[in-house]
Amino acid sequence: MKRVLRRLYFYYFYSISVLTYLLLFPMAYCLLLNKKTYTAMHSLRRFWARMVLFLTFIRCDVTKEFQPEKDKTYIYCGNHFSNLDIIVCLAYLPSYFGFLGKTELKSLPGIQLFFRTIDIDVNRKNAAQSAMSYKKSVMALKEGKSLVIFPEGGIIGEPRLHPFKDGPFDLGIRTKTEIIPFAMPDNYKLLPDGINEAKAGKIRLILHKAFETSHLKKEDNEKLRDEVFKVINTSLSN
Repeated sequence: MKRVLRRLYFYYFYSISVLTYLLLFPMAYCLLLNKKTYTAMHSLRRFWARMVLFLTFIRCDVTKEFQPEKDKTYIYCGNHFSNLDIIVCLAYLPSYFGFLGKTELKSLPGIQLFFRTIDIDVNRKNAAQSAMSYKKSVMALKEGKSLVIFPEGGIIGEPRLHPFKDGPFDLGIRTKTEIIPFAMPDNYKLLPDGINEAKAGKIRLILHKAFETSHLKKEDNEKLRDEVFKVINTSLSN
């Protein structure tokens, strides 16, 4: 019986996500026609994410060890165990930001609209396209837009932290952008990857203190990467 209820909730969750997205899509499309209204579009995405969580009975307890400055640019790095992660980030991470995500996401209905505007796609299998994504990321940070990056490179399929890729940390050091680690320890428990089951409940988002990068050099990449990994992994273990 419990499994049946979880499967029903799974379809309910995605139905709510799609229906609310379609409801807001005309407004979103208009806001994405002009670069001056991208920040308003991001606010609309945040509203959508919070509405989905509210209507699907998911409550998030946000812990902030660090309060990001309103007009400052950051790179947010966190774990990625569940499809719920994107919604939680949109709902509760501060700042105006875009996601740096796999180019495969562009094939999803509606998503490609954002990757042409707010978000940045990356194709690690193509060196030229990967380099272009890096340039776009540098430009976005210089223009004052924060980035959310999952250093594992995507959902691995099991709820444990896998080795981080160097890109986010190289980007932070090159652009002198502070890196804020964050942890989402519970999302996979509600919406696990790879099975058509889910449940409502309470989750946590832990925002850790920022790592300063202004004094770092290229050779400090590995140390910074490992320190950020350790902070996130410790949160996931508690």
